[in-house]
Amino acid sequence: MSRAPAVQPYRWALIGALVLCSLALVWYGFTIGVMLPDISADLGLGPAEEGWLSSGFYLGQLVLTLPVTAWLARYEPLRTMGLVYVATVLLLVAAAAMPWYWGEVAIRFALAFAFVALNPVRTLIITGWFRREEVPRVMSVFNSGFGVIQTIAFWASGLLIDALGGWRALLWLLAGLAAASAAAWYLVARFAPPPVVLVPEPRRDGGGSLAKVLRHSQVWLLCLVGIGGGLTWSVYLTFWATFAQHDLGLSKTTAGLVLGCSALTIIPGSLAAAWTVERVRSRRRFLLAATLAQVPLFGLWALVDDPVALTVIGLAQGLTWIYFPIMLSVPFDLEGFDASDVALATGMFFVANAAALTVGPAVSGVVAEWVALRTVLLVAALLPVLSTLGALFLVDSRRPAPAGVAVAS
Repeated sequence: MSRAPAVQPYRWALIGALVLCSLALVWYGFTIGVMLPDISADLGLGPAEEGWLSSGFYLGQLVLTLPVTAWLARYEPLRTMGLVYVATVLLLVAAAAMPWYWGEVAIRFALAFAFVALNPVRTLIITGWFRREEVPRVMSVFNSGFGVIQTIAFWASGLLIDALGGWRALLWLLAGLAAASAAAWYLVARFAPPPVVLVPEPRRDGGGSLAKVLRHSQVWLLCLVGIGGGLTWSVYLTFWATFAQHDLGLSKTTAGLVLGCSALTIIPGSLAAAWTVERVRSRRRFLLAATLAQVPLFGLWALVDDPVALTVIGLAQGLTWIYFPIMLSVPFDLEGFDASDVALATGMFFVANAAALTVGPAVSGVVAEWVALRTVLLVAALLPVLSTLGALFLVDSRRPAPAGVAVAS
């Protein structure tokens, strides 16, 4: 493999722009729970229909992640993401105008294409512009950026719905933000330097990249880690705001503020993830502690009715997601994996996570037709134990950085 010229710190601008330009997509994709009471009142939805509306975005991730990753990993990432952002604008405009329930579900499914496109684009940017030892830090910055978006979305959605006159008006605002983001991405990508690591020679082993990834046991363990917490979080994202309003007597704005506090501490937790793992000296112990801590914290969210206590619990619960950027770093450690393999292994994780995010709201919505919503939430709080089981068998080994890298700080 040959060398490319050393790249300047502008490479961090690519990561920052990738996060900031995804604001509208992440906002509507992951914080729909605060909007659901208003959407339900407008469209006349029951709990099961609410669950499917939320799950549409996650079902799209489940179906599209691997084919989209395999497809887009072959193309230049910066131009690819620009086209994806344009598609996001069009889909958000359609969501704001759509009068039919199943049309709204279909749009959320289609929006998943834009979200899963982040996986190959992010992987190609990291492998092309960053040193291997920088990967945990890049993932930490990326995850904390999404935490910022979710915090803003949770805190502001209720206020904006009231101020603008409804959830559709909020979606029109998000469509405008997405249009501005698309223009910003084209500007940032235009001045990007060339990648540090040149594309390696095509493999001659005769095997497909996906088959190689599927044969690796660590990839399957990583997927299991992504399932437990994903199941629980998707259920709480979808139904906790409704539970808080109907059962705890909290206002829509207060429920959004509590959820936002959980997203808020994702930010320092993600930024501290790489530093914490280095001091714990064991990725396995780190993941075990973080996933186990989620069980009591989610459970308390379904039992406590004091807003101040709920806020404190939410802040603590958000810190447990400190393990997410470390999970996303695992595929970069697997021996013999090139950029395409890493993208597909990461895609496998997101498929498993998306399956959990899809099943959680869909099944819980149906069950909530028959049992109390508090019971549904308490059962969901036990599911991070599945993540703990996966973490138990993940290896701690790390591979050296690949040759042919020259990076200027």
